[in-house]
Amino acid sequence: MAILHLVRGVPGSGKSTFAHRQWPAVLRLENDMFCEIDGKYQWSKDRVKTAINMCTSMVGMALKSGCDVVVANTFTKKRYIAAYEKIARENGAKFEVYRCDGNFQNTHRLSPSMVESFKKAMEDWPGEIFVEPT
Repeated sequence: MAILHLVRGVPGSGKSTFAHRQWPAVLRLENDMFCEIDGKYQWSKDRVKTAINMCTSMVGMALKSGCDVVVANTFTKKRYIAAYEKIARENGAKFEVYRCDGNFQNTHRLSPSMVESFKKAMEDWPGEIFVEPT
């Protein structure tokens, strides 16, 4: 049975690092991967929508083929997590949610006030596993 691991948290919480260290040989996906052009992160509202669609599509294909997957995104809202839970269920995969609470420099150098807005938006997910990456 395939497993879908979701890793969530605010920017700079250690999501990517935790996912890489915890599951080094598992397919790792992030919406940010689909917002790069020529190796540079290019944020736009439309690009983010496309990135979300690409990421969920790839997760579904991987689970369907029996591959384990880890997805590291902010996942601030329950509805974002629920969409992936549905994909796992539709593909007969186990589903786990991890929440990172580290405090590191975020990759995109967002301001502290912006990171704080992510913290305020964060909704709890029942049964999520809290981790503090080092």
